[in-house]
Amino acid sequence: MSSIKQKTVSGLFWTSFENIANQLSQFVVGIILARILSPTDYGLVGMIMVFVVISQAFVDSGLGQALIQKKDATDNDYSTVFLFNITTSTLFYLGIFASASYISAFYEQEIIADLLRVIALVLIIDSIALIQRTKLTKDLNFKSLTKISVTASVISGIAGIGMAMIGFGVWTLIFKTLFQHFLMAFLFYVNTKWFPKLVFDKQSFKSLFSFSYKLLLSGLINSFYENIYVFIIGKIFSPADLGFFSRANQFKDLASKNLTSTLQKVTFPVLSKLQDDSDYLYLVYRKIIRVSLFVTSFTMAVLFVTAEPLIIILIGKKWSQSVGLLQLLCFVGLLYPIHAINLNLLVVKRRSDLFLRLEIIKKVVGFPVIIGMSFLGIKYMIIGSICTSFIAFGINTYYTGQLISYSSVKQFWDIFPSVILASTSAFLTFLITITLPDNLWLELVIQLILMTSFYILGSVIFRFREYYEIKAILLGYLKAKTVIS
Repeated sequence: MSSIKQKTVSGLFWTSFENIANQLSQFVVGIILARILSPTDYGLVGMIMVFVVISQAFVDSGLGQALIQKKDATDNDYSTVFLFNITTSTLFYLGIFASASYISAFYEQEIIADLLRVIALVLIIDSIALIQRTKLTKDLNFKSLTKISVTASVISGIAGIGMAMIGFGVWTLIFKTLFQHFLMAFLFYVNTKWFPKLVFDKQSFKSLFSFSYKLLLSGLINSFYENIYVFIIGKIFSPADLGFFSRANQFKDLASKNLTSTLQKVTFPVLSKLQDDSDYLYLVYRKIIRVSLFVTSFTMAVLFVTAEPLIIILIGKKWSQSVGLLQLLCFVGLLYPIHAINLNLLVVKRRSDLFLRLEIIKKVVGFPVIIGMSFLGIKYMIIGSICTSFIAFGINTYYTGQLISYSSVKQFWDIFPSVILASTSAFLTFLITITLPDNLWLELVIQLILMTSFYILGSVIFRFREYYEIKAILLGYLKAKTVIS
């Protein structure tokens, strides 16, 4: 167990570093590009990415997760999934290419057809490198994953800035994305040196797909649901409105989804190794929930408080309409890690049937709310999403309570203190900074200092276990690195 713990800590460090480095790179690049490009440019890309994201769910089909979850995966298994992914991605690309003109007509934006036909190439590029990524993840080799991801992010970001400066316009975002995915695929091959065999094992595919097809259906439902805002805003409102929403959502995802991505990348293969030890699985899983919400509560509160100076300083006044949207989206981002991690446990326990069932139930509840609220405006759509997010908390935690005796009530009381501490810190920060002179830089700096100080002080006074656990992990890792060096 100590080996698993060491790999988990190491994985969390490298995956956190990957996300931080990637986001820092993309953040800096995004700031520069947002000052050069227009909200309409971002809105147009947002419209077409919906179709790419949904297609990617088909291409993967949950087979990557099935390979990670399978303890004795063979080379035939990997080659079979590789051939399936290549074939599927090619078919989907051809489908998107053929339907691009109809999608362009739907949005009444002629340029969308050309943009979509080019950006959809990422489907084929990603499918080529899926197995390499899967093998590194299964081996808990997060250090290599980090180096590959950060290298591709930085180089493509520099290229993107160059393209924007010489006038590529919206095509900057398209070519930057393609270049980043191509670099990652190339580096995955260089790093793993794994090459597929021309083998398609029907029995292997049947075994893997019997587990993964429910994840495929769940992924499709979830992808469509998460992108319903883009469908509706892109059709009912203007590309600029979608651009404002997309930028606000990117700020929210910077904290919420990236933390979740870090935890999922590391904890899924680790928890899969513990799937037969329910007692130890419960202890590890509960700690993950508490720590993730401790961090997410703080980051969402910081984003809520600093939304106005942060957006105007970083990307300019032309994006000021994103401020109110970001503050509302912080409430959506608060519970996102809980949803994802609870669903992750179902996969670990090989209950993809329950995973699919929960996705269907949540979307049946959520779709009417989101669509109905859209007629009132974008902000009301987000409010509807907040309401469905809290309903989803109860739905997601129901089976967790049955599988490892970690019920909704237990999870609520585990995360409640962190949410209250974050809310109190935000309220006190607002009270103090409301009287500050009209200086955005001063406001931002003081808000960040106050939020951090209040949160740490409250954690120490009330002896939050999560705070001391994070502190111990960081100190332990730094000490280990010092000894090694």
